[in-house]
Formats: sequence, structure tokens, C-alpha cells
Amino acid sequence: MQVYEHRGRKYISLNGKDYFLIRAYENGRNNLVFFQVSGRTALNKEDLPNSSWRLLKSRAGPHKAWTAFNRSYFKYGRDQEDRKIIFIGATAWGSCRLALKWVNDAFNQKLGPEELSRLAVRFSREEISSFRLTLLEDQGNTGEKAALLDLSCGLDEQAAQKLLKGGQDA
Repeated sequence: MQVYEHRGRKYISLNGKDYFLIRAYENGRNNLVFFQVSGRTALNKEDLPNSSWRLLKSRAGPHKAWTAFNRSYFKYGRDQEDRKIIFIGATAWGSCRLALKWVNDAFNQKLGPEELSRLAVRFSREEISSFRLTLLEDQGNTGEKAALLDLSCGLDEQAAQKLLKGGQDA
């Protein structure tokens, strides 16, 4: 997998096949863990790095699109205490909103939709921050950020409450 730029647009080369890179995210160690591409040549599961990756095929009008992701970053069960999970919305706000809703629900917190939305705005604008919830830059062409929720540092009910109060000490 190699991401490259041509005439101001980003593409990815996979097994000698080139695709327009709609969006892509790295895990923080310069390894892609999610990408969405379009192109004339079909993307197959054999083109993916290993068996932990999944592939979804879709259409956007006359265009074919493929979404590939490493499953280990997209397991949303509550038992993922030693993991990092990624939330991808249509916008950075949407990604933050999804992550905060997951925390709210997973730890039985009582924030309502409006409060979660206001908090998501602040996280997506990076007005507040937490090492538990960080934004991932899009390596593709949308420019929209994803949210990475770090559960590896012992996210418990107390830490969830702090995160949902603005993240400063969470």
C-alpha cells in the first residue's frame, strides 16, 4: 500500500492497481487501518494486507467504491478494554459525536443528545482535548477527521465521566 499525490489529488497503489483515495486513516504508527477508494479495477480481499482486514463494496451512482478496514480498530463491544477504536462520521463533528455517544452508552452516562452534540463540536474544533479521544487526519481527499478512542489506559466509569465533562483530565 502506497499513498501518493498526483495533480493535487491523493491516490493509493495496491498490488499494482491504482485507486482514487476517497478517505483513509492511520493508527498513529503510520499504518493505514481504514481506506475508501474508487476506481475502474475491482478491489479484492486478496489485495488487502492480511486476513484481519474486511472489504465492503458499494456504488455511488455509476461509480464503484470499496471500503477496507482492519477489524481490530472497529470492534465496538464493551469488552475492548485494551484497544483503540475508531469512529468515522461524514465530518469530524460526526466522528466525535459517534465516539462520545459510544462512551455515554457503554458507561451508562446520562448525557442527552444536545449535550453530546455540543461536546462533539468542541472536540471536533479541538477547543478541548483528551489523550483518550484524539482526531485522526484524513490521508485521502475528503479532509474530514476521524475520532480515535483509546481504551488501553483503563477507561472506566470515572474516566468516562471526566471525558464527557470536557476531557481535560480524562
